[in-house]
Amino acid sequence: LALCVWPVAELGAQEVPAVLPKLLEPTEEAALALSAGPPSIHEGAAVYVLGPTGLQLELEGTNGFTCFVDRAVGDVTVLAPTCLNEEASATVLPVKLVQARMMMRGATPSEISAHIDRGYGDGTFRVPDELALGYMFSSDQFLGAEVGRWRPHVMIYAPYLADEDVGGDPERSEFPFVAFNPGAPLATTIIVTTEFVRPEDVPARRTEGRP
Repeated sequence: LALCVWPVAELGAQEVPAVLPKLLEPTEEAALALSAGPPSIHEGAAVYVLGPTGLQLELEGTNGFTCFVDRAVGDVTVLAPTCLNEEASATVLPVKLVQARMMMRGATPSEISAHIDRGYGDGTFRVPDELALGYMFSSDQFLGAEVGRWRPHVMIYAPYLADEDVGGDPERSEFPFVAFNPGAPLATTIIVTTEFVRPEDVPARRTEGRP
């Protein structure tokens, strides 16, 4: 199982020394996270921000969606704002929380992948039973030096799919294709859209107890 965001391991690189990503100011990161989703979910989505020990709940949610800024093991430039629907929050988010916690402890991509593999094997993690999707609409996404700011897109987490199942061709990204983990529990189909959401257009929300 390869890590399922934009990590160095997914791109075929060798193991890299542990370099921890820069922590953003929580309000800034919350707006960045929420900009991954359509405006209709901004008010009620739960938001996690990265702290010294991993992803931490910053804003409680009421609508079943969860937003966070995904990072990459070994590439501190990556900022991948992501919003998950309810089924993805129940199935994909637990993997992301473990991934972030291990990353902040300095684990390597292979160590994280092995741990996640074991989690699927022993039932710690489960694959989606219903439609599980993620949004990546943020205009401020940065997916590494080779990719930069890519296109706004929807991710469908469909267990064990491969490109032949969706007629995908990674060289023709204007059409759906399986970008991550083909044939694995978190196989991820990408569908490109047209409209970005800017973090500065996200209405401010306050954490309880924070002025």
